[in-house]
Amino acid sequence: AGTVGVQCTNEAVTTLDLARRDGADSIDEALRGGQPLAALHATLAQQKGRAGNRRLRTYLADSRDEPWSAAERAGHRSLRAEAVTGWVANWAVERAPGRTVFLDVALPHLWLGIEIDGYEHHGTRAAFRSDRLRDLDLRRLGWEVMRVPADWVLEDPGRFAALVAELAAQRAGLLGVAA
Repeated sequence: AGTVGVQCTNEAVTTLDLARRDGADSIDEALRGGQPLAALHATLAQQKGRAGNRRLRTYLADSRDEPWSAAERAGHRSLRAEAVTGWVANWAVERAPGRTVFLDVALPHLWLGIEIDGYEHHGTRAAFRSDRLRDLDLRRLGWEVMRVPADWVLEDPGRFAALVAELAAQRAGLLGVAA
């Protein structure tokens, strides 16, 4: 008489299973939700011999800067390819006591933030208003925030990287610091 058990999964296993089926979007979503990238790497290491592991290793390597969307992933990839340096993904800024926001791409030494906005998350009147109030708070703290459309980053990531490099040089000149 054998026992009947219930197989359980965890967030990292589910994320990788979804990525095997659907691509890297599930990894972006998991990272956005706070799942540690290291947990995904550790889980993949435990899944030796499974189909799709090579592709998952590629996705995880491409996630090293922890993108939260496909557009951020494309932007990060292009910044690395074009050797744009000094940037950090999902940089936390306390806009008011107890109210932290995350800049999609930040050059903290220049107080420059780049927001990669998709219509699906920013296409309502409330989101529009919230983004503008957020930008005002960041501006009051000394941050320059530039917004670019996500579809543009996906269509022309090289141009995105060139824009970030140009904005960094301009901001460095205004601040009188090295880019």
